Amino acid sequence: MKKILVLLTLTTQVYHIPLQASIFNWFKKKEIQKLTKNIPVQRRTQITLLNTEGSYTIKPWSQQKIALEVQKKGTAEQLEATAIKINTSAARQAKISTVLKEDGSTAQEQYTLRVPEDASIKITQTRGPVTINGIEGDIDISLEHGPIDIKGSTKTVIAKTGNGNITVHQRKLVDLNSIFLQAHKGTLTLYLPRETRASLTANVQRGTISSDHPVTMTITTKLDRSCWDRLKKEISGVLGNFKSAEELEQIKGSAPITLEVTRGKIQIKES
Repeated sequence: MKKILVLLTLTTQVYHIPLQASIFNWFKKKEIQKLTKNIPVQRRTQITLLNTEGSYTIKPWSQQKIALEVQKKGTAEQLEATAIKINTSAARQAKISTVLKEDGSTAQEQYTLRVPEDASIKITQTRGPVTINGIEGDIDISLEHGPIDIKGSTKTVIAKTGNGNITVHQRKLVDLNSIFLQAHKGTLTLYLPRETRASLTANVQRGTISSDHPVTMTITTKLDRSCWDRLKKEISGVLGNFKSAEELEQIKGSAPITLEVTRGKIQIKES
């Protein structure tokens, strides 16, 4: 059998493409820089945290001040360009934000905070994760990506993320407070005490809804397949046990819980 050898000649063209300084940062040595600071605050202060990318871990303590620790990781240029700005000029307000001094990429940051138990927390960030434990004030978190984990909350909770799971362990829920959880893609898991009574709205476009708590719904519909399919994805009613119709009517509209996910699952569990 004859063997045929085929030679291919390739013509290579070299293109000179200008690269931004931020691309070269990927190859440079990463350094770590730490910042610690104590920030005195008043009772029931709202703490606002603004960042682009990084993690937050927030825990309570009995002292009337914020113990802030920030760990920055990046190249020397990124560390120099990334600054932490603290503003406490307004009454009962503390604002901690990441500021980029010049064009370029920021260093990666890990925030660890000890805050007064009665503080309220508001976080706006591109990427998480965010972990909060034992905060008794209102909590408001908005991420584009990343998971959110909240334990021991007692007042209003708002938690939104684009892609990521949200888990909330609510210690108690009274009539004047509410819970709003929203994700584009992920699992929403809400733990509530057995005695919880609240109005409930839950919607999922692609996925399922489940609840360990009893849910009372008043609907008028045909009992066909489309009805059952809808009830797996859209729930509107009252959560909890009731002894009478009068008790049920009193709860409607109070302590509203709203859970929304485009693609994923909604789980309501007993704590």
